[in-house]
Amino acid sequence: MALVLTVLFFAVGCIVGTASASYITENSVVPNFISDIITSLNAGNNDNSSFLSILLDVSFYPLIVFAMGFFVFGFAMIPPLAAVRGYIYSFSVALLIRYYGISGVIPAFILFGIKSIVFIPCFVVLAVQAFSSSMKLTSTVVSRGASWTPPYGKRFVLRSVLCFIALALFALVLFLLSDKVFNAAIYLLQKT
Repeated sequence: MALVLTVLFFAVGCIVGTASASYITENSVVPNFISDIITSLNAGNNDNSSFLSILLDVSFYPLIVFAMGFFVFGFAMIPPLAAVRGYIYSFSVALLIRYYGISGVIPAFILFGIKSIVFIPCFVVLAVQAFSSSMKLTSTVVSRGASWTPPYGKRFVLRSVLCFIALALFALVLFLLSDKVFNAAIYLLQKT
């Protein structure tokens, strides 16, 4: 059930994000915003170049989902969080493609798709186990501790550690390649 809800809400967020981007007009502030970001990145004002900021960017939502596993009724926040993350990803990608047309596909993949390769599987694994753990905690509290069995076992710890190691290693790779990745995306966007 946790896997289905997480993936379903993520997918709904993606659909809504993509649809929302279609309502952005050429006269809105968004094209200026995109141009300002490109100008800032081109000028070397990229604040995301520190390893800590990249690590936080990659692991922010997984950390929140992981923390929800330790809260009673935390399971109720996981599907909406998945929807928000799906919305942000798809809106960003759809906006680049809407603004730049077909030539925005490759930069969108460079800026968002590469990060998704590791982020989405780790996010889903952490969300599913946090959902299950929070449900167990909630049922224990609601039943007043009648059958207390800790929801956090070796598998929980192992999966969590593996996911966060994968996210940290991926953040390191992004950090080492960030200048090249951003420069490639900017170059492709400026060619249009």
